Amino acid sequence: MCGRFANQIDNLGPWEEMLTGWPYDCHTGYNIAPTNNIPVLIYDRQNKKFSGQSMHWGLVPSWSKEANPKFSTFNARIESLAEKPAYRTAWKQSRTCLIPIRGYYEWKNDNTGKQPYFISLEVNQPIMLAGIWDIWTNQPKPLYPCSIITRSAKNNLSNIHSRMPVRVDQDHALDWLIRGKDWLHIISNLRYPDEFNYYPVSKKVNRPTNQGPDLINPYQSTNYNSNEYSSSHNFMKDDC
Repeated sequence: MCGRFANQIDNLGPWEEMLTGWPYDCHTGYNIAPTNNIPVLIYDRQNKKFSGQSMHWGLVPSWSKEANPKFSTFNARIESLAEKPAYRTAWKQSRTCLIPIRGYYEWKNDNTGKQPYFISLEVNQPIMLAGIWDIWTNQPKPLYPCSIITRSAKNNLSNIHSRMPVRVDQDHALDWLIRGKDWLHIISNLRYPDEFNYYPVSKKVNRPTNQGPDLINPYQSTNYNSNEYSSSHNFMKDDC
């Protein structure tokens, strides 16, 4: 699963042309948590063009009476996208998106408790995550919420967590945005080389208010007080 990430991207690399205007007048950072607004790339079907905009991380179904559902929606399991009530309407309408990040955090139990790891690509370029979004209009100004799609962890990442976000490469990015749900069978079966890099980082990241590039630096100190940054992992619930 993916419950925290960094999207302060210094080098767009091969995605520079596609991400024109990044980050779309939206703030980026090193410790983005659910309910934050994040920059997202979608395909505007009405005007037939790509559009970048700020979205609320945590999908609010269009039928929901409240802006804060009582169930977790920041991640959506790829295996049940078409059936889960929270995502079903958005999925039928092929509201797919790409969520660019620098890397994401995952927690693993060890002898000090939950140790955070930072996961990124070995090459210096963004990870483009597959997402789904909706429109919630039960307020004067429409809310555009989104979720990150997850799958079973593959290769070395299964050592950290049983789930991982679905990554989309350049060869499939346009089809994912334009063809939407019709392209899921391709996305779900993609196989990538073992090219992710991960390492432990400071438990400062446990507190969502902590920011800064030091959060993604490898953690080396052996005198760390594991209670210094007690965190409420209220974002780290199972995927819907």
